[in-house]
Amino acid sequence: RVVLLLVAALRAGVTCAARRSALLMAGGFLVPAWRAG
Repeated sequence: RVVLLLVAALRAGVTCAARRSALLMAGGFLVPAWRAG
């Protein structure tokens, strides 16, 4: 049970980190394009 909780927490952390990095990458691409446009 504890192992399952740890795995679930790790998965949640990985998905959060991936989502955050994807948002940062999208923002890094969109902001300069928006300013130039």
